[in-house]
Amino acid sequence: MFKKCVLHKIDMNIPEEVKVFKWYWEDCIGKVAGVQNGWNEHVKHYTIISKAKLPGDETKPLVPANSEAFLLLVYENCHDKWVKHIEWYDKNPCTKMPNRNSTEKAKQENAGLFDTKFTTQDGGQMKYGGWKDGGLQKYVEYTKAINDRKKNHMAKYLKVETDFLKQLRQELGLESESIQEERSRKKHKNKGGQQEKKFKIRIPEEDEDMLL
Repeated sequence: MFKKCVLHKIDMNIPEEVKVFKWYWEDCIGKVAGVQNGWNEHVKHYTIISKAKLPGDETKPLVPANSEAFLLLVYENCHDKWVKHIEWYDKNPCTKMPNRNSTEKAKQENAGLFDTKFTTQDGGQMKYGGWKDGGLQKYVEYTKAINDRKKNHMAKYLKVETDFLKQLRQELGLESESIQEERSRKKHKNKGGQQEKKFKIRIPEEDEDMLL
């Protein structure tokens, strides 16, 4: 499912796929954006991934293909470990999980708890930060797959992003073209509502005697 999100192959008519894509859009993309906090609410609720540009350089994408490829690689690398962690906590509620530097006995009792697909536990000692050759090959493969998808199916690729952003904005109640305009719109709307409320309950001075 995650790979379908990265390649934009989801079906907007299937709620479960849209739900995962929303997680991908709202929470995952920001982890690999070109600058820290670049994919924030000023951007992700007002433009699609493919059109977001790097701040200060409109010629470069904020989220290039290799960034999304790396995101997919990390997900595939850690997925099984994350599942094991969830299962461990289900079996050991309110218990602190042992770390990989625990005693030998703890390591034996929790064998495989920290294993990942493409990296090693002593990653800091390996070239390229602990990534195995298989991981590096996958990274190249995923980058090519994303670029090929964009090149050969750009219309479908953009339609997924455009349709999803439209749906997301409807859920969030957004109508303006930027967050500044949206805040201004809501401010005037709230102000107008308050004025209307005051007008409705205002009693003319000449009629106040009726309440005495």
